[in-house]
Parts: sequence; structure tokens; C-alpha cells
Amino acid sequence: MTARTRSGSSEQVAGAPAMLASAVVGGAILGAPKPFRRGTMKPAIVIRALGLLVLTATSANAGASFDCGKAATQVERAICADPAIADLDGQVAVAYKAARQSLAAEPKRLAELAAAQQSFIARRNSAFGQPGFSLAELLAKRLAELRQ
Repeated sequence: MTARTRSGSSEQVAGAPAMLASAVVGGAILGAPKPFRRGTMKPAIVIRALGLLVLTATSANAGASFDCGKAATQVERAICADPAIADLDGQVAVAYKAARQSLAAEPKRLAELAAAQQSFIARRNSAFGQPGFSLAELLAKRLAELRQ
């Protein structure tokens, strides 16, 4: 196998893969990143990068609807201990907030929503730890109710 040196002459490259030897041309490595030039970044790349940043930030904020550092009850500690359940809890909180906002002009229905949420939390807390109880199923059911 041969490769060209800076002077343009060929020299034998023992044991080097053909791809590596052919990647060196005129002393420069093909495919090496070019130095960054100011103003050369295309807007589409910037938009994609910002979109990825937003998605990452959103994902990073997903989780329990409360500060897990202040989890006081067994059910709260269980929510914080399981990322999937914590994410469901966070989704329930987001759906509840959206439902409250959509009912802001209807005080009676808003009061009914608040009472239903308090009832859900009381039911969740009292049923936790009982045989056959699934926190994930209860949260998923509440999430479906709130999204209706």
C-alpha cells in the first residue's frame, strides 16, 4: 500500500489499512474539520440546535410534580424513586394546570375540578401500599380523565 507524502512522492505504508493511507493526501487529512469562520453557520443548523436544546430542557424538567428533596410521604417517595412514575405524576400536574386554565371563566366547573383532584390525591394516598394497587395505573387513569 502506498501513500503520498507532502513532496508528492509515494512511500510504502506497511500494515496500514487502505482507507487510512488513502485519507492522507498532500500532507492533509481528508475529512478533518475545517477551522470555524465567523458567520458561516447556516440558519437551519442554528434552528435545529435550538430545537434540540428546547427538547432537552423539556425532558430534563419532566418528572415529579413536586420537589423530591422534600418528599414527605411514602407515596411521594415512591413517585420519586421511579422515573416512569415521576414522569406520569408530572404529566398529571401539567394536565391539571391546563384544565384549570381552560375552566378559568367557569367558577363552578373549576371548583368541581379542584374537588376531583383533591379526591384523587386522597384516594392515591390511602390506596398506596394496598395489595393489587398500581400507582402507575392510577396516575395513567387520572391523566386520561384530565385530558378529556
